[in-house]
Amino acid sequence: MAARSFIVVLTIRLLLSFYKNKEEQSRFEWRDFMEGVEVNRPYIHFKGRLYYVHSIVEHTETGEKLVVYQALYPPYGMYTRSFEMFVEKIDPKRVDNVTGQEKRFELFTGDLNFLK
Repeated sequence: MAARSFIVVLTIRLLLSFYKNKEEQSRFEWRDFMEGVEVNRPYIHFKGRLYYVHSIVEHTETGEKLVVYQALYPPYGMYTRSFEMFVEKIDPKRVDNVTGQEKRFELFTGDLNFLK
């Protein structure tokens, strides 16, 4: 009985050690990549709608980085968009760019002056 308990404890410690190292490695890689996008924050789209960024994930087959976000208006849909497209620059003079911003999505600071 004691031997079995020892093996279980040892296995758990090894697994925790493995996951901790993978988490640290993963965090380092993602930190470099995520520059410019903060998770768990609201963002405004250049067309004026608000969204909430839940996380940044990796496609299992292609390795592509995707932003997972949710509309902050009914019906509150959940969406993914490639990281590159999420942070891409757009023409501030586009007819449908009601906010006048330079990127497709920008961190929402509470400023709604574009509504004037």
